[in-house]
Amino acid sequence: MKVVENMKNKLYVVFTMSIVLLTLSVLFYFSTFCLQDNRLSGVNICIAFLMLSNPIINLFRVKEKVVKNIFYYIFLNLNCFYLLTKGIASIISFYLYNSNIANNLFHNIDIVIMAGLLLLLSIFSFFIKKEEVEGNKNKLVVLYIGLLFFGIIPLFKEMFAVSFFTNLFSMSQLNMTVKLSLLLVVFLYLLNYAKSMYKASELRTKACVFLIYSIFTFNILTIFGSFYLFLYAEQFLIND
Repeated sequence: MKVVENMKNKLYVVFTMSIVLLTLSVLFYFSTFCLQDNRLSGVNICIAFLMLSNPIINLFRVKEKVVKNIFYYIFLNLNCFYLLTKGIASIISFYLYNSNIANNLFHNIDIVIMAGLLLLLSIFSFFIKKEEVEGNKNKLVVLYIGLLFFGIIPLFKEMFAVSFFTNLFSMSQLNMTVKLSLLLVVFLYLLNYAKSMYKASELRTKACVFLIYSIFTFNILTIFGSFYLFLYAEQFLIND
């Protein structure tokens, strides 16, 4: 019976993780490629609260603290299903109609309710029973490269915008040119030796730089991801 229960719990975790990651990807795409003024938008608030969920935090832990309560996964999945369908509908609306209609889909009271429920779930997860499970230390490279991929997208998008290239040497675009050049240099530093970090101090240094980079590019996914890498660095590498 215990083996069956453990398999069921693992199934809940894997299924929920997949749904949360899919939802985050859709919302990130909508936020990055569809919204114009998205800094305080409902979609970014939802992304932030999803990054606080137990399955996402466990991605960045070797000693994972897995929630045992099935109702936690049920409510989290229901929230994700709603946000996923809303995100897909918003992307379709953006390409078929216009950005205002798509943007308005994430400015209604239902998004406030969803964000509130996600926040309550995150708070609730700190108080419910968990099981500590030993994860895989080798997932660090995948996590770091994955974050770098999401980290370059906003910068990549700006660098290849038509307006940026057509005004590259104009005085009005000089500050933007300098900013993007500096961010690109920082990103290349983060990419350098990405697969050959051995000490926790090295990972913490890069995670701290990554966090500052993410704040400048206002990338919610990598803000949380780089903070988690900084927090749990010693679980992956030698603590020096």
